[in-house]
Amino acid sequence: MVMRSVARTRSAAGSYSATACVLPSPSTNARIAIKASLDSEIPAARARVAKCILVARLHLALDRKDEAIRWLESGWQERAAWMPFLKVDPRMDALRSDRRFLELMRRINFSPVPVR
Repeated sequence: MVMRSVARTRSAAGSYSATACVLPSPSTNARIAIKASLDSEIPAARARVAKCILVARLHLALDRKDEAIRWLESGWQERAAWMPFLKVDPRMDALRSDRRFLELMRRINFSPVPVR
């Protein structure tokens, strides 16, 4: 069932991120699909700053907070246009209590948002 959801997301949106980020605990097959998507997105993300948020979300789906923060920092350094959306993006909730995320929010001039 999970793989069908991931496959539908892949064909409709061109990436696994939408479904992968919604799943609270991806199954083994879904994790494999997320990792494959991540492996294909990292080279593209290095070339295009807009992809940094996608790669950060994929890392969060795999509970890799350190890597997610690293990609968000990369987006900040490149002054990515999507940075203001971090404050309200529910997919970032797992990072809201992380001091590095709070520091990033401070640098963007945002006050911290409480964890839901």
